[in-house]
Amino acid sequence: MSRVDAIVVSFNGAQIVHECLAALRNSSVALNIIAVDNNSSDGSATAARDAGADIVLENDLNLGFGAAINRGAKAGSAELLLLVNPDAHVASDTVETLCRHLEEDSRLAAVGPKLEDPDGQLELSVDRTMTLGSDVWFKLVEAAGGEDAPVLGGIVRRRYAESHDAASLTAACLLVRRDAFDQVEGFDEDFFLYAEDVDLCLRLRHRGWKLRYASDTTVRHVGGVASRAHSELSGNAYRHSQRYLYAKHNGALARLALRVYLEVKALTGLLTGSAKGRQLWRWLRAGGPRPGTGR
Repeated sequence: MSRVDAIVVSFNGAQIVHECLAALRNSSVALNIIAVDNNSSDGSATAARDAGADIVLENDLNLGFGAAINRGAKAGSAELLLLVNPDAHVASDTVETLCRHLEEDSRLAAVGPKLEDPDGQLELSVDRTMTLGSDVWFKLVEAAGGEDAPVLGGIVRRRYAESHDAASLTAACLLVRRDAFDQVEGFDEDFFLYAEDVDLCLRLRHRGWKLRYASDTTVRHVGGVASRAHSELSGNAYRHSQRYLYAKHNGALARLALRVYLEVKALTGLLTGSAKGRQLWRWLRAGGPRPGTGR
């Protein structure tokens, strides 16, 4: 039996699913690959089978990311879970390196690699806790040019140059102990898309577990493939998840600050003719429903 269950969730991305699973098959660690398809219409489930998935689960509707991962986790039994976005290409030695980090510290619940885009640019994937302070910091760094920013870039490069404990990690590529994942009952399925990994990390840390960013292995992450294809769905999902995360983990003052921030952002978008601003305004006026459910 494989020590690692690799779980990949797909939604209308047959080509990237095939490429992702082909890369996983080249891993130096034997993987039990579980593909979970969220009711795709483009043959993604077939592409997963053709790429050598050991198990393919096909959902009758789009359950969202977290619920699909939970279903995939229940289909396997390995002691470690490798969560991989279909637009992430895992290097042959990545899983072995991540496993080594977990072996070195029994208090680690999860470990994530360095992420880079196809051009080799660093993805700012660590400690994105979705607080207003975190959002402002990352927007500032990204607007200034990320790792290439004149002053802030040096801070970013130093932060990502060494492995270190982290407040949160992204599920774009994440190796998790099954016992830790089960202890917190997996992903909260009220997150349809986005922030479910932040919530998982918060709950793991509340249980006394640690998280580790591993700088010694790199995964190429295309990023945004699904969100670009379904921009309004993705935008609404992000806002729902942000608001739900605040309601779950923050006090009344923080929730009020978020509400004011979103209203101001929507109004500013309306005044400037921003499509995203109009979308946010419609979502707020509708009561901020969860995508696909109306609630």
